[in-house]
Amino acid sequence: MKTTPKNKNNKRSLKKQEKKKKRDKKNLVFKLYKTIAHYFPDLFDRIREMEDCRQKKDYELTELIVAGIMMFVLKKESRNAFNNEREEENFKKNYEKIFKVRLPHMDTLDKVMRGLKERELERLKTILVKNLLKKRTFHKYRLSGGYHRIAIDGTHVMTVNEGHCDNCLHRTSKTGKTTYFHNVVEAKLITDNGFSVSLTTEWIENPSGDYDKQDCERKAFVRLAETLKKEYPQLPICIVADGLY
Repeated sequence: MKTTPKNKNNKRSLKKQEKKKKRDKKNLVFKLYKTIAHYFPDLFDRIREMEDCRQKKDYELTELIVAGIMMFVLKKESRNAFNNEREEENFKKNYEKIFKVRLPHMDTLDKVMRGLKERELERLKTILVKNLLKKRTFHKYRLSGGYHRIAIDGTHVMTVNEGHCDNCLHRTSKTGKTTYFHNVVEAKLITDNGFSVSLTTEWIENPSGDYDKQDCERKAFVRLAETLKKEYPQLPICIVADGLY
């Protein structure tokens, strides 16, 4: 096929667009790294303090946790979508060059996250939030210049099959069909410019063995309130909640 000036221009345009996409991806990862380094300079050290659940270690825990964080920060819809990014040589090269850690396969991350103790992630989250509060990141968004607004609400996590675990909540419809599910209660620091930062999470779950009544959102809130008081004893707060409370 004969090459025309129009075809040449189209090819040049496509090449420019491709180069721009690659530059934008590199710049985005670099900007994220700078943000993390500014607000959480000891993030990697804090992750290294976490209790590892593995015997055999192909990747450092730091490499796995950072990859998990970045999957959400980059708004990837699934582990598979992030794996596709991982297959792009330039993205992987820039990621590893900027963060100075390897980029693991997301299936490896999934296996580790299933075994990692929940308290380890909650402890890491609390440390990071306290860093933000110490830096007075949210001070200008306080209510009446003094109170941090803390939104409390229950959230549906997933619907599961019967026999998923001993702690499943369940609901039986009028037709006799029983649905099993998991919910949580979240305490989030919110601001009028759109920030929503999780302070602590409490699972709504039934105790193992026999019980008279199922766990519920208000019971879980009592436990969550105790955690809030323990972790943030001097934080002036205003609770934002719906009519259930």
